[in-house]
Order: sequence, then structure tokens, then C-alpha cells
Amino acid sequence: MRLILNPILWALALLELQLQLGILLAIAFATDYMDGYIARRFKLSTRFGSKLDAVADTLLQISAWIWLLLLQPQVTIEHPLLFWGASLLSATSMLLGLIKFGSLPNLHLYSTKVAGFGFSLFLVTTFIFEGYIEVLFYSMIFFVILGALETTLLQLFSKKIDENMGSLIMAILKKIRTPKKAA
Repeated sequence: MRLILNPILWALALLELQLQLGILLAIAFATDYMDGYIARRFKLSTRFGSKLDAVADTLLQISAWIWLLLLQPQVTIEHPLLFWGASLLSATSMLLGLIKFGSLPNLHLYSTKVAGFGFSLFLVTTFIFEGYIEVLFYSMIFFVILGALETTLLQLFSKKIDENMGSLIMAILKKIRTPKKAA
């Protein structure tokens, strides 16, 4: 659904129809949550679906950052270090996944789920109200940075990726608890 909505969202952004963009973006983010929930709940998850979900997420995230730059430039003007720092960290975690594992990171970490929710809430409210709420910006940036750092660390120190590991702490605990095989 998000792949189909992305060109429509781009048209709305280029026409500077922020209210409509915010509403359709809310629908896109809701379908992201619902399709993942349905796939897991009814055991319909596939490797292809997981990869497609990561591509759709990444395409929507990159597009949304660009729409923010185009339609609400005051966010980047007023907070350049936070905005570009979070952008750089997110891009680094994506590139690392592509380089090391040959795919976009789709780790389903708790931190990235919270970051995704915060990102969604910030963007939708910013476009609907044609201005941003500072506390939502700081919350979103905090969780985007936390999620990108956690994703990057897990990718750096893992030989293979378990998409459902939950968090860095859970991955460390699993490693500690797993008995080593005799050589």
C-alpha cells in the first residue's frame, strides 16, 4: 500500500497540499502498522514480504525527510545539528546493512518501533497544522538517534541478523545464555 501511495504523496508535497499530505501520510503509516501486525498475527510473514516492507519503509522515510525540507524548512533551519545528525546516523545504519548484509536493515527493534511512531506523529502533525510542535521534534529526534545507533551497533557486531531480536540488550543476553559449542 505504501509503495502505491508514495507517488500520490509526492504529488501532494509538490503541490504544497500539506493538510492532504498529512492525512494520507497518516493512512500510509497506519497501513504499515496493520500489514505487519496482520502478517505476524496470522503467520503470513515471508522473506519477500519482509524485504518489500523494508524497501517501502525506507522509501517513505527518505521521501518524508525530503517533504519536510521542502514544506517545513524552519525545522532544519532552527535545528540543523539535530536534524542532519539524525539523518546521517539513519543513513549510516541503512548503508551498513546494505554493505554488510546485502539488504536494508529491518530489525524490528523496540527502539526503531518507537522512533517510527514518533517520526510518524511528528510528520503528520507538522503537515496537518503547517508547523511543528517542538516537544514532538525533540522526542522524535531522540528516538531516531537511539534507533539508528542501536541498529548500527547490532549490525557492526553481528555475523548474521535476526530480524526479531528486539533490542541490543536482548541480543547480548541471548549470546550470554547460549552455550558455546565444543571445538
